[in-house]
Amino acid sequence: MSFAHQFLCLSTLIAYGSAALLLYRMKGDKFVNYGRELDGLPVEKAKSILKAKPEIKGFKINVIEDYVYTDVIAINKVIMFVNPKTKTVIHVAETLIRPEEKPGDKYRAYYGINGKPISEALSTLTSKPELHGVEIAVEAVTDTDDIDNLVEVNRMVVYFDPHELVVIGNPQVVIRKKTSQ
Repeated sequence: MSFAHQFLCLSTLIAYGSAALLLYRMKGDKFVNYGRELDGLPVEKAKSILKAKPEIKGFKINVIEDYVYTDVIAINKVIMFVNPKTKTVIHVAETLIRPEEKPGDKYRAYYGINGKPISEALSTLTSKPELHGVEIAVEAVTDTDDIDNLVEVNRMVVYFDPHELVVIGNPQVVIRKKTSQ
């Protein structure tokens, strides 16, 4: 395999990994896209339309002046790409409204666990310092379609095959540091 081909494969994996990291599912997730409504409008008019949208009330509106745009997804904020000469909207990134998202949340997926014996996997996970205070639940599943891919806050479900006693899938969690009230 040539170096160029290896580099291309690695770049593709990184891109998909980044997208997967952003797009884990949490309770209450909802996508909105205002591109059709706002593309071509003057930036100030587009901003005033966005500020009137109840579903994104209070969200930060990032304006990026450039002649091209990056196809990104923003979590709990709106990203508008604006032509610097004409001051008109050329693209509005898709917004993921995530009511559960809090500042400081850390998403973690444990990819080295899949296929390991359940006892070894639990031992590995409980030794991770970042998982201190996170509930680790185990659930037997006989079919991968039974795995709920909804990621929870401070609770991680480890799915396992009850016959083989090995982990199925990659456990995921959103780690939120508890604050004293």
